Amino acid sequence: PNKVVSRELKLKIVEIIEEILKGIRNHLLEFEDINLIEKNFMKGFTNFLVRRYSTAERKIKIEIKPNAKPEQISKKYYRHLFSILQELINNDLKYGGKTTRWIIDQNEDSISFQMIANSKYKVGKVQAGNGRKTIRERIKQMPFDFSEKLEKGIYTSQLTISLSQK
Repeated sequence: PNKVVSRELKLKIVEIIEEILKGIRNHLLEFEDINLIEKNFMKGFTNFLVRRYSTAERKIKIEIKPNAKPEQISKKYYRHLFSILQELINNDLKYGGKTTRWIIDQNEDSISFQMIANSKYKVGKVQAGNGRKTIRERIKQMPFDFSEKLEKGIYTSQLTISLSQK
């Protein structure tokens, strides 16, 4: 029996298909990002930041301190570092708002990636979540330190990578 499909159902199907295609496109672009990151970490990471935030129609400010030289991070950590930063970005795009600041800085023995964002996190929510668990699990395996705080609607996280373990 032929059933007539409503216009609303057709539109919903098209919307679902577009979301699936968008997801596939993003995954393919992430492979490109990883390849670029392995060649030039800062170029790949800033490309990734700009693409993710612009796709989400969010503003971003990236401040790379003159002394920051991410190429000093051992290349064996690039994929892990990218995965952790990617998870922070995912959480920010899910819970954050307005403009997010990323600050990349370095001292004698470490380099840090700091994110400062307006947040819609609920205090109870900050203690849970798969994204945060994933970040902590990945950090345990690396010479990385991670700190975060939520104060008056501002979420700040900092990932610090030791340069002494090459």
